[in-house]
Amino acid sequence: MALQADTGVKGTAVISILAWTKREYGEDCLSGILADMPSDLREAYRTALPVTWVPIAAHDAFMRGLARRAWPNDQKKTVSEMRRLGEHVAADNLSTVYKLVLAFTRPDGLITLMPRIWSTYFKGVEVVDIERAEGSAKFRVRNVGYYMLGAHAEGWLELAYRRVGSASASVRCVELHAGVPDAKDLNFTLEWTV
Repeated sequence: MALQADTGVKGTAVISILAWTKREYGEDCLSGILADMPSDLREAYRTALPVTWVPIAAHDAFMRGLARRAWPNDQKKTVSEMRRLGEHVAADNLSTVYKLVLAFTRPDGLITLMPRIWSTYFKGVEVVDIERAEGSAKFRVRNVGYYMLGAHAEGWLELAYRRVGSASASVRCVELHAGVPDAKDLNFTLEWTV
């Protein structure tokens, strides 16, 4: 898949991912993933600062390397762990970046924040076709696909919905569950109860 050169992921997410990878899989795994990356992408990833944009190609290379080293040939485990990683990034960042915003948001209102939330973490992203109904919504994310973004977003969004008072939340990335882990455009369906 050709990745957009003008897209990026916020350094704060990358820092969370590096810390999680080291904690969950060890320094050797983390070092191996970074060593396998092309040098320019490795340096962009390794030296990320919270406010910098890291090229999406670097993020994609890291995610593919993580899957290769941690869960080789196990797609089910990869999706499960990538969801868990998305939840970790949400827990790490929602307690700082969006803590105040979420304090005043309820489950039915969170969908209205999707464009803002996604653009905080992804440069060049578009969130479109937002449709809401009682206890459910769907939307589309364009121009930012990388390997396992759908799984990350499922974990991230489910935690976000729980943080704003949902008793339960289910997020599904259509493309991920159709066997396309690196689609550039992603469609999400959400259901929650309060």
